[in-house]
Amino acid sequence: MNVRRAELKVGSIYFGVAYEDDEFTRPILHTYEYLGETGDAKEAPFVFRFVGSDDEVQLAERQLDLILDAGGLIELLVRFRDGKPMHKPHAS
Repeated sequence: MNVRRAELKVGSIYFGVAYEDDEFTRPILHTYEYLGETGDAKEAPFVFRFVGSDDEVQLAERQLDLILDAGGLIELLVRFRDGKPMHKPHAS
């Protein structure tokens, strides 16, 4: 499931999901380690490190809906395996 601010744990692994297509059928997965909150970035206080590099990304609270815990990733992959929609397309 998507994570909420109160559920984030420093040092834990999370997964970011983006999609290659507008129908949300081709997921792109990223693995992150949560580093914590910054005190000086009100717009994007949540800091994650891309696993496998030292690159970091800062997210705003509204962007946390892009971040999944392990259970959420499994649910997403099961939907993918079963050919079910992984995400509802935005109305045009």
